[in-house]
Amino acid sequence: MSSTITAIRNILVFIKNYNLYSSIVMLTIGIIGNVLNIVMFTSSKPFRGNLFSFYFTIESIVNTNIIVLNLLSQLVPITDTYSIWCRLRTMLGQIFLPFSLVLICFAAIDQFFSTSPIPYLRRRSSQKTSQIYAGVACCLWILHSIPAGIFTHSFLGVTCYSVNAVYASYQLYFYYPVILASLPMSVSSLFALLAYRNVRHIVRRQVPLVRRRLDYQMTALAFVRVILFIISYLPYISFYIYWSATPLDRTNYVQMMTLFAVGTVIYSILLLNHAMTFYVFLLVSARFRRQVKNLFVKRLWRRCKQLYKRKLHNEIHPLREISAENVTDNE
Repeated sequence: MSSTITAIRNILVFIKNYNLYSSIVMLTIGIIGNVLNIVMFTSSKPFRGNLFSFYFTIESIVNTNIIVLNLLSQLVPITDTYSIWCRLRTMLGQIFLPFSLVLICFAAIDQFFSTSPIPYLRRRSSQKTSQIYAGVACCLWILHSIPAGIFTHSFLGVTCYSVNAVYASYQLYFYYPVILASLPMSVSSLFALLAYRNVRHIVRRQVPLVRRRLDYQMTALAFVRVILFIISYLPYISFYIYWSATPLDRTNYVQMMTLFAVGTVIYSILLLNHAMTFYVFLLVSARFRRQVKNLFVKRLWRRCKQLYKRKLHNEIHPLREISAENVTDNE
């Protein structure tokens, strides 16, 4: 009995320490990467006004919320079985996670439309419709999260789980394997491949060279973004499929806590999808690296230097005027 208690205590310590330190690391690299993404897609001239940039700017904001929520989940304790914070964080997670994946799908679909040789499909890609789609998707996921807030309770103050059998079955057999896995993976992969096929034949169309290069780059970034999503989410989804297919004895606390420890490590891999986008774009796209250098080194850095020199000039110039007046008076 004492060995069981010791094992549970050791697993609890591992889960809490790993969660805390991994969350801090993810917060650091994620905040930096997502902020740089937002600045790039909103300030860089080639991306400005592009629908791909619109989707990835919103996704970077959502990803930042996911990473901050993950850290808060480690810092704010679950005080009791019916903890309001346990329910709130579960609801926010069920809003941000699927909404982020929907934005990846929207970006891949829009890239397919904008590069299509069919004029009707190209006209389907517009700023107004994209804003409507993003707004509707956000509202749907907010409504979808309400049952999570109703049926969620705490387990040993470590994690949150559903106490309703029907809703738990929905999560295990539909939400995790379909909404968070097979559906967005299939849709985003399909349209990313179709967009890639379109840009391979875009040379046959009379498209300006600048637009053609931008379409090549956007399609490559969308394709890489989908690959990052699949790689980071597959372990998480596989774990939950295993969880749903394996009969578990909830009175066996050592087994349950071991599974929670494995799930904690796998969830940190999932968070790479929401923290590493900017760095993956830098790694795979030489053009994106040049654009980042042009924006941050040449434009923003020079502007900061000019502001600094202007500030020094404004501080020194009045002193010169005063000294000149004093010289005149003495004469």
